[in-house]
Amino acid sequence: MRPNSRTGGVLIILLSLYVLSIEGSSEFPIIEGPYTQFQPAIYGDIVVWQDDRNGNWDVYGYNLSTRAKFSITTNPHDQMHPAIYGNIVVWQDDRNGNEDIYGCNLFTREEFQISRSYDQINPAIYGNIVVWQDDRNGNWDIYGYNLITEEEFTITTDQKVQEGPALSGSFVVWTDYRNENWDIYGYNLRTEELFQITTCPKTQKEPAIYGNIVVWQDDRNGNWDIYGSDLYKLNHEPEKEFPIATGEGNQEEPTIHKNIIVWIDERNGNKDIYECNLFVLEEFPITTSITDQSQPAVYENTVVWTDEKDGNKDIYGYILPPTLTEIPSDSDEFILKIWGENKEYFVGETLEIGWNASHSCEITLEVIEPDGTERKLVAEPIIYLKGGETDRASAGFKIKKNWVPSEKENCKYGDGVIIAEAISAGRLQRRVYTFS
Repeated sequence: MRPNSRTGGVLIILLSLYVLSIEGSSEFPIIEGPYTQFQPAIYGDIVVWQDDRNGNWDVYGYNLSTRAKFSITTNPHDQMHPAIYGNIVVWQDDRNGNEDIYGCNLFTREEFQISRSYDQINPAIYGNIVVWQDDRNGNWDIYGYNLITEEEFTITTDQKVQEGPALSGSFVVWTDYRNENWDIYGYNLRTEELFQITTCPKTQKEPAIYGNIVVWQDDRNGNWDIYGSDLYKLNHEPEKEFPIATGEGNQEEPTIHKNIIVWIDERNGNKDIYECNLFVLEEFPITTSITDQSQPAVYENTVVWTDEKDGNKDIYGYILPPTLTEIPSDSDEFILKIWGENKEYFVGETLEIGWNASHSCEITLEVIEPDGTERKLVAEPIIYLKGGETDRASAGFKIKKNWVPSEKENCKYGDGVIIAEAISAGRLQRRVYTFS
């Protein structure tokens, strides 16, 4: 990172001697060819998708680490809409004359049937739980299955339509028409409680969830935008919903992993992929080709999507540049290093540092001079003791005591968070770092 001539410096945070790099991120092909590949999903290093190279829809995979492609199921009937968690891939399958849910263990290469009779489509998986959309009652309902106990269970069977389930942890969410418009509903698998998430009279659909954060596409502003909600605040905050992307054109089909949300964006006249970091609520384009990119999926800092730049549908990927670092839970010290100029840091202005630690930790503040030498801002480290803290101030910066995460930082209870901000010439620079 280079110093900024307007602001006098840039903020750098290191854990021990590890330096974050934001260069080298670019898109890359995962599968290209004359056939059609789309509907990608990702977990860890494995990307899966549906593929018509054999004259019907099959499910294939790719290992990002080994760069090896492999088949998952090639039954002569159609297998579609794959989802993945850990070593288990699930999909909808019509080999029995109707749509059922099947799965495959990538370690053992064993296929197994999950649901039977009537149509079951659009599976999602988290941990040992698989959920899907089911028409056994004459309309679409949401059902689930425990891979360990091999037991099926009902989530919702309202007489109206429920579709497009997603889940994370103990929460299942879906699109629901029981109020004569499309809303987002949820269900707590642990407490068996059903609850409404959105109440706007306009349409909300295509939900995705990670942890306690739900995102969806929403037409309350006359076009499709991306909104979100914190499930922990449903019964406590009047403004429980928040906008994420409300730009020109449509923003659709959001997906989320940790603090990263990606979606399809039509602000440029075609379908591109955009991303937003919930910690800082800053969005940026991932791909803006003149052709369409759609069906994004994200895991950690890897985004995959369906891409039509080669004249047919292929799978592409992108490695997001780091915007935060996670400090291991057993760390008790980290170093905040600041690149300054002329032995000053933002002369006459303020650097603010706030934190909310889940355990005691030690913070050292240093300046890195243009020649590479390091100078401590304070003689002694700042010691944060859980339940109380001491702080030492110096010219040019201050310490925020008992800092509490605001909604836009979107931190869960018990998270450890370091926020460093610097303001110069009216311009804010921020870095957010978390540990748990």
